[in-house]
Amino acid sequence: MLSYVAHIPSNPLLLECISRQAFSDFKKMSIAIAKIAQDINDRDIETIITITPAGIGFENAHSLNVSPEFEIKFNDFGDFSTQETAKGDAITASYIIHNLGTKYPISCVTNPRIDFASAVAAMHMRTRKKKYKILPITHSLEPIDKLFSFGKSLRDVLEDTQEKIAVISIGDLYRASKKNLEKAKQMDSEILNQLQEKDTQGFLKNSSENINSLFARALRPLSVALGLVDDMQYDFDEKAYQNIHGTGLLAARFAI
Repeated sequence: MLSYVAHIPSNPLLLECISRQAFSDFKKMSIAIAKIAQDINDRDIETIITITPAGIGFENAHSLNVSPEFEIKFNDFGDFSTQETAKGDAITASYIIHNLGTKYPISCVTNPRIDFASAVAAMHMRTRKKKYKILPITHSLEPIDKLFSFGKSLRDVLEDTQEKIAVISIGDLYRASKKNLEKAKQMDSEILNQLQEKDTQGFLKNSSENINSLFARALRPLSVALGLVDDMQYDFDEKAYQNIHGTGLLAARFAI
């Protein structure tokens, strides 16, 4: 059953093992993500599905990484000490494919090297006592209204599962140079307002051009999250927002 829906940034600098001395810059966001992790732990979640922009993806198809076990490493970000593992969830993946595979183009990959965004999420959510199973879903690059529709259908499938499942959409908001910084901040503000006001139709009008030109990698995962909670009684609980180093970061819960 679908028990929890949240959004966190994908920025690896939110991990102290990567940002090191700069970690204090992200203290507000780190505290917010820790609250989400505690929420998930308190609900006895068994599997975390990540909606990620960073895996092996396709233009017009969603991709599920069905590896039975994942390696969590951050060598590409200069951290060679982190060597963690996480279990996959091929059973839930199979159930999703069986129920949605004729309605949506869905591909499977088996890659033990988990994508960096899902790896960041796994590190944030882990506890000493429990390691969750992880199922990364890399969304397609279709317009966000189609991703919203996929989220609605995914919710119906997850509601029929026996396990308690959390879905975390992952991604940073608008990323900009100094030249475009004010425009990016304004667009972040508009997005946050749409989420807070539950203006889903307004959110879905965000164009692919804006998403791509300002590297707003959070919007497609957020579209799936909005589909998950559509037609449900939910509250948008913004835990924290920061615009730091030219990137908009959001941690939030869709309280269902």
